[in-house]
Amino acid sequence: MKEIRVELMTLFQILSEKPVSVPNYQRRYSWNLAQRETLIKDIFEHYKSENKIINSYFCGSLILEFSTSKYLNLSDGQQRLTTFLIILKSLLQFKEVETSSVSDEIISILEGAKKGSFRFSDTKQDNEFQECLSDKSNDLTSNFDVAYKQVTTIFEAMPSSEYAEFAYHLLHLTNFSVTLAPSNSGLF
Repeated sequence: MKEIRVELMTLFQILSEKPVSVPNYQRRYSWNLAQRETLIKDIFEHYKSENKIINSYFCGSLILEFSTSKYLNLSDGQQRLTTFLIILKSLLQFKEVETSSVSDEIISILEGAKKGSFRFSDTKQDNEFQECLSDKSNDLTSNFDVAYKQVTTIFEAMPSSEYAEFAYHLLHLTNFSVTLAPSNSGLF
């Protein structure tokens, strides 16, 4: 039996190393504007602080369950992780990020998510999320689309000259305590 491990991982590592699936028992994506805004502003304030290079931003914990499936099941943290993917999609639309060195990493993560590296086991929710990532949705009926529009509005109120460095900070200096546990560990 594999043991439970706890690792400190950056957002980039989490979103690029192994496919993640949000199990059916998780609640639907439901963060509101205040929660998204608080997350972005907290990280932006940390990014603007004088010791941003030395100290990474700690964003809490995630619990991932592994089994024989190719996916890690996200048992805790799906609201934050989903919000981060929406933030990355929003940032990529701005030319300051699109033309920066971090854009290839963001594109890789988002393209991976479109191909199933981040998915919801609930088919309806996964389809809504995929439509949001692919710009196929033209209305505000899904919470993902609403979130994307709100996040974009938040960024439009921030200095555009900061977008690329903030995106780098988000990917490489935002850390999580990640608990990796086998499905038969008794935690689930």
